[in-house]
Amino acid sequence: MSRTAPPAFSGLVLVSLGLFLYSRWSGGSLVYYINQRFAGLILATAVGLVLVGLRLARQPRAHGHDPSCNHSHEPGHSHDHSHHGWGALLLLVLPMVLGLAVPARPLGASAMAGREIHLGGVGLGSTSVAFERRLRGPLADKTIVDWLYAFQTAEDKQSLLDEEVDVVGFVYRDAQLLGQDATADDFFVSRFILSCCVADASPVSLMVRWQGAAKLESDAWVRVKGRLTVVDRLGRPLPLVEASSVVTVTAPTQPYLYP
Repeated sequence: MSRTAPPAFSGLVLVSLGLFLYSRWSGGSLVYYINQRFAGLILATAVGLVLVGLRLARQPRAHGHDPSCNHSHEPGHSHDHSHHGWGALLLLVLPMVLGLAVPARPLGASAMAGREIHLGGVGLGSTSVAFERRLRGPLADKTIVDWLYAFQTAEDKQSLLDEEVDVVGFVYRDAQLLGQDATADDFFVSRFILSCCVADASPVSLMVRWQGAAKLESDAWVRVKGRLTVVDRLGRPLPLVEASSVVTVTAPTQPYLYP
């Protein structure tokens, strides 16, 4: 068996990969894997793969040639070096197979295990100006990460008491993180922050207390409305939302938050 695949097959693989990326872009599931700001680059890549693949597919199959051949080329004589190894093509096919076999879905409660969960604040760095600008905006625009930022930067935590909170996230429970004083009414409303891709995703959570919490399924998306309080948990003050209502909602089109 030849070590290299014919140009037509190589072209087919590249076109298929381009169409696969395009389907993820057009179907909206691309944001489950990478930051939405890279969507344009992925689209450009998809178009490029299709064009290169079509060009390869139109190339005639070259005559057999021994790669170890070191004879000089005569004028007017050339060899086709556009062949690709089967192993390299397999590496391109594998992501498509996995992408088609595994349903596209955002990170949720099952992905929280083993990750550091931000409960009382997040890293600031160069994004602090953006956070401060968002905190000055409408109440409805404030997300879980915005409230954690506000809590972290507040010199007097008690100054945040009774602030109205309205956030969306998925239900997560962890008895150890909830602390010894937790009750059946306590849970976390959580989201993931995404800087580049899911490999660097970082979970953020707000503790919530609601009388109907026991009926909520883990990983269910909910909208939490209530007032912010401050409790001592895990040896430090942490924000907790005394919920007035918790309503099950559909997962947002963009499930991740961005710093």
